[in-house]
Amino acid sequence: MTGDQGKKPGNPAGKPGGKPQGKPGAKPGARASGKAKRRRSKVRVGARRPAEVLADLIAAPGLVPGLLIVAALIAWVSSVANWSREQPRIAVGQVMTETATVRVRFTTVDEQETERLREEARSRTPRVFTADEGVIEAVRSELENLPLTVAGAASLDEVDNGVRETFGLNEGELASLRMLTQNEDGQGGWRQSISTLDDILRRRPMLDRSTYQQATQSGLSPQIRLDGARGPVFVSRNDAINLGDTDQLASVVATLVRVAGFEGERARVVEHRLSTGARPTFDFDPTATAQAETEAAEQISPVVRTIPVGQQIFTRGDVLDQAQYELFARELAEFAGNAPAWRVWSRRAAVGGAVGAIALVLAGYCVVFNRRIAERSGRAAWLAGMIALGVTIAALVAAGDPRFWQLGLLTPCVLVAALTAIAYDQRTAVAMGAGTAVMACLAQDQPVSSYILALTGIAVAVALLGEIRDRG
Repeated sequence: MTGDQGKKPGNPAGKPGGKPQGKPGAKPGARASGKAKRRRSKVRVGARRPAEVLADLIAAPGLVPGLLIVAALIAWVSSVANWSREQPRIAVGQVMTETATVRVRFTTVDEQETERLREEARSRTPRVFTADEGVIEAVRSELENLPLTVAGAASLDEVDNGVRETFGLNEGELASLRMLTQNEDGQGGWRQSISTLDDILRRRPMLDRSTYQQATQSGLSPQIRLDGARGPVFVSRNDAINLGDTDQLASVVATLVRVAGFEGERARVVEHRLSTGARPTFDFDPTATAQAETEAAEQISPVVRTIPVGQQIFTRGDVLDQAQYELFARELAEFAGNAPAWRVWSRRAAVGGAVGAIALVLAGYCVVFNRRIAERSGRAAWLAGMIALGVTIAALVAAGDPRFWQLGLLTPCVLVAALTAIAYDQRTAVAMGAGTAVMACLAQDQPVSSYILALTGIAVAVALLGEIRDRG
């Protein structure tokens, strides 16, 4: 066996195709020492102590801007989340998923009961009717002047046709009227009866058919108010006279004339004047009636109720009505304003702490896994602004119209993840989208199931965008 047979197979150094084993003339021990130094150097770099890593982070130029951005994100999102959680975030007609009780004692105005009492006061307000002074004064004036008008007429033919038709005069009535001018006492009695009749007409309104129906049927008040030259007068609405009912009119007018003191043929003259071609002496006044109703309603004091601690506002499964919604909204406001400060601020601090923890986790992720964001304050500000905007949109939608809370939760979270995936990578997109979803769920006070729903949408959107990037 030759000496070559004891060597290991392979290309000898220096032959074509073989790797050089070292510089010509270098000693084997020196080459081994150089390799060991390089290995030790690599080990030292890969095994840096945490203190060294922390020192590098502190010395990084983007540390202060990054901390300011994270602090601004925490402050904004905490404020938005606490504001949103203190809003009703429920809608009338919605089926309640939990039971709500009163946490702090307070008083509230029962709007429904107050409005019921005020509406009842409006209904019980007497309707207002305004006197037609021209019609009433015409009756008085014509009757006062009638004896003098016919005093010079020897027969009915000498009386004007208009006067005869207005008063329905015959020879006997004409003779009775002429006698009044010859008797001072008779003239005084005639004038007194006319004055009494004027007073009666101001308390017994003559109304047309529709106005009469309105006076006797509208509202709950048994009275009506008559406004005239002598001031308002309240009378029974049954005292109104219906000019559309001729039978009733004739009977009522005859009674009024007798009560006024007219007798015999002179009474028939007055009856004819009031019955034939009669015009309404009062008209309905809607403006004055509305004003009276408003004044009556304003006199009703608000009904105040005391709400004790522990009273149920609504229970799970209830369909929310307007009264429950108003009571729930009032309870939230009363708790925020009158509850002990530690109860209010402990809740707010808990939300702020959760938001701060999530923001710090997202910042740490960027420092460890995506230095492009951590080292550029502009990129960090853009990403923080997107997250803050997404949480704000989710909070506004939930507080504005709770029926669309799912849309308000999914849309901004998926949008943040999609834009991050386009700008950076899928892993960062999922992380930022998941962090935004947690903050949005905090702002909307949603359970874990809602977070899972949002995370599913984020994952699907990022996966689809990843396929598009691969094809590109």
